[in-house]
Amino acid sequence: MIEAPNQHKKSASRPHSILFVSLQFILIFAIALHAGVRGGAVQNTMTILAIALGVWAITTMRLKVNVFPDVRTSQRLYTGGPYRFIRHPMYTSVLLATLAWVLNSPDTLAWVMWLALLINLLAKLRYEEMLLKQKFPDYKAYALRTKRLLPFLY
Repeated sequence: MIEAPNQHKKSASRPHSILFVSLQFILIFAIALHAGVRGGAVQNTMTILAIALGVWAITTMRLKVNVFPDVRTSQRLYTGGPYRFIRHPMYTSVLLATLAWVLNSPDTLAWVMWLALLINLLAKLRYEEMLLKQKFPDYKAYALRTKRLLPFLY
């Protein structure tokens, strides 16, 4: 059997992807269980904004969501909707919602878990961007005109 070149590369990256996503979901659920998802007006507003950003990103991608950083062979490069401003709006959405939850119970453990989630998502997005640069020749130019997570800042 002859393998297509892309299939071999994709299978080699799969353990990294599984690790990133597993850690991401463990930390999200740990933060939710520890800190709670209900809060005051500020936390609830942050959560609503996070959900709105996530829904905007998902609808921009026409519901073709992939939680793994692997680039699918049929994947498109989305540059509209929230992707005009930031390259990873879903990561921003997760970080904003979990930050709101941490603010419900801002103890050391909650902050450590949120910082671990931030570090994991930063590593995941760097890995994903490396794969996107390989797949899409225009990605480098797109990356120069947009920020990763926060419009105008980072």
